[in-house]
Amino acid sequence: MTRRMRPHIRTSQLLAWLVASTCAWPVLAAGSDGPEHPLLKGCGANALPKCAAGLEARALKAHATQARRDGHVLWLTLGPGSLPMRWDDDANGAAAYRYLGPLAGTELHLVMQWGAGGAARFQPVGPGMATTVKLNAPPWPSPDGRMLAVAVAARPGQVGQLALWGRVGPQWRMQYSF
Repeated sequence: MTRRMRPHIRTSQLLAWLVASTCAWPVLAAGSDGPEHPLLKGCGANALPKCAAGLEARALKAHATQARRDGHVLWLTLGPGSLPMRWDDDANGAAAYRYLGPLAGTELHLVMQWGAGGAARFQPVGPGMATTVKLNAPPWPSPDGRMLAVAVAARPGQVGQLALWGRVGPQWRMQYSF
């Protein structure tokens, strides 16, 4: 294998992983909203708002050195020397934030925002990820932690979405969006 072929092989391997995981979704879904995300254990899409507090309690207990909740305020400290990040729940219920835990192998943590409109948005937080990134579905890390796939199943009247994020040096960037 020549040096010139390595980037092409890596890209084709990543695309094969993405296609395999995306094509497996309908098989795994079998009448549900898709396979169960590791950070959303036991919560279907319809039960997510009711279940989110329990998910957060479990994540806060497991990662107490990095995340904590003070009433309506969620705090997340990514590492020694970093400033804590803050999310405030809206008293009117317009927005509630829940810490779900770290994404395996990525150095990212996942915060879910639940709005009054009934749609969840997912914010990966960590080194190299812009703080403004909010996704319509929870990201799935690749086995090596260098890629994130975000797949939103099609709903009546809506087109499905598929996005692939990749780590480029220290930064996370969207590589593809369909």
